[in-house]
Amino acid sequence: MNASIRVIQVITKIFFTTIHIMSEFVLKNLKKKDCSSLYLFQKKFKELENSIWKIDDLKSLISKQGCFGKLCFKEKLIVAFCIGHIIFDIFEIYSIFVQPVFRRKGIAKRILNECIIFCQENNVKKIILEVDIKNDVAKKFYILNQFKNCGVRKDYYYNESGRNDAQLMELEIIR
Repeated sequence: MNASIRVIQVITKIFFTTIHIMSEFVLKNLKKKDCSSLYLFQKKFKELENSIWKIDDLKSLISKQGCFGKLCFKEKLIVAFCIGHIIFDIFEIYSIFVQPVFRRKGIAKRILNECIIFCQENNVKKIILEVDIKNDVAKKFYILNQFKNCGVRKDYYYNESGRNDAQLMELEIIR
């Protein structure tokens, strides 16, 4: 078989597999009625234990102008979420999380793309976030999505082994 035909077959398989996988997942806006479910979802994951959003805090945040909240569902169960907010002309991602068994399926990328569209529609100039300096997977994801390092917050995250710095990252929004 010709090598170029094989490459086309592989690309086609990857493309259609990705479409099939993403069709299993549904993105919806976070609503007040979802806050209890999101709270319980967060409680299941040790890696979130120091940054769980409480129900009242979620309800308060999503009632504010400029809030972005997305939930990703598979068969009516939450598998991922993102929460952020516009402050003047900057959008801060507070949390983006995908359940470990559903990672590397394009969910975080899809949520991030929705976030970028939201920012473009609201004339936001850039997205900012912080990520644990030891979270190499997340840092790689953001760098692959054109985020740049822009600073460090010392001792920002608390965990069992002490404190970790936060890597500050930003993405310029192109309109």
